[in-house]
Amino acid sequence: MKRFFLPAALLIILSGTGHPDTVPGTIATTPNDLARFLAGMPVSPQGPLHHLTGTECFKEHAKLMNRFWSEVLRENIFNMVPWRNQYVLPNYDYGTAFYPLSGGDFINLYLLYPLARRYVMVSLEPAGKVPDPLAHTDAQLRRGLRAIRASISNIAAKNYMMSAVMKHEMKNPIMEGTLPTLLLLAARLELDLLRIEPVGMTAAGEIVPLDMNGKARGETPYALGNRIIFKSSPTGPDREILYISLRLKWDSMSPTSPEGKFFATLGSLNVIIKSAFYLLHRPSFEEYSRALLARTRLLIQDDSGLPYRMLVPGDWDTSLFGYYSGPLALRDMKHPVMQPELAADYKVNPLPLPFHFGYGVWRYDRKSNLIMSVRKSGSRPRR
Repeated sequence: MKRFFLPAALLIILSGTGHPDTVPGTIATTPNDLARFLAGMPVSPQGPLHHLTGTECFKEHAKLMNRFWSEVLRENIFNMVPWRNQYVLPNYDYGTAFYPLSGGDFINLYLLYPLARRYVMVSLEPAGKVPDPLAHTDAQLRRGLRAIRASISNIAAKNYMMSAVMKHEMKNPIMEGTLPTLLLLAARLELDLLRIEPVGMTAAGEIVPLDMNGKARGETPYALGNRIIFKSSPTGPDREILYISLRLKWDSMSPTSPEGKFFATLGSLNVIIKSAFYLLHRPSFEEYSRALLARTRLLIQDDSGLPYRMLVPGDWDTSLFGYYSGPLALRDMKHPVMQPELAADYKVNPLPLPFHFGYGVWRYDRKSNLIMSVRKSGSRPRR
């Protein structure tokens, strides 16, 4: 009797829903095994990806990923975690962590806000589909794994993901979009992945699973994304990573736009903004910036994020870390916005910053700046 097999990628999506082995005679690739494979880590000996780990392609990938992660630990994590424990953990409420203009940079979001129940990432990079390593030749798989290594390479030494590199590498049809990056970073951070789910944003701002035709409740999605459900401990609650591919606009926080309707459901936010091309300094983004700040409880950013002048001392306790005397000229922005108030305040005893953050890594002395603002107890974020 002839058997009909579901694609491995579809079985991955179903894993964790109570039907991990939907087709008789097949063993589903679990989200954990897929993420660990992409991360160059050992996978389950009983899983369908195990035989691929014996190939020269995977052995090379694992060697390079181990080297990459050793550098991430040495340059970033070992320096960032003690700083975070001292300054961030006492000041946030474990709700939603939000990272606009994030690319695939889950590592900074998770390291700075390790206890958030929900992580929301928004940027232009495509969300991508669930990759299926079993569907490709050795040469294709080698090319796909090389692409995801290239897209994350700078995060090791510089704690920085280059937009131009992501734009190029994340278009590859084998490991496309931000999803492979999110999965492999989650695996390296030792998270237990339960489910991967392609989603879409409706015109009403709802995030719903896509059907087999790529529709969201029967309509063409306003924006596409992926949802990853995970645990960080066996007895802990289910938590969520939500990535949405979306161009931020002046009205992206407006209650009349689909994304504005979605953002309104998130409650108060713990926000990170870095290497943001000074987008929110443009006059056209004044409305968006003020609306985002009104919903923010804790803000961690570099000077390219929300304008410093908006952080009114009566509403915010702001601490300055690292070094700042003026903005860094970028290849496509020779004259970014100067913030004299920020430069003046940086002359008054800034605190040390023991890791790279934002555009500072491109300075000749590689000095970064980090601005941390905590909303004062009498000034409540809008819900």
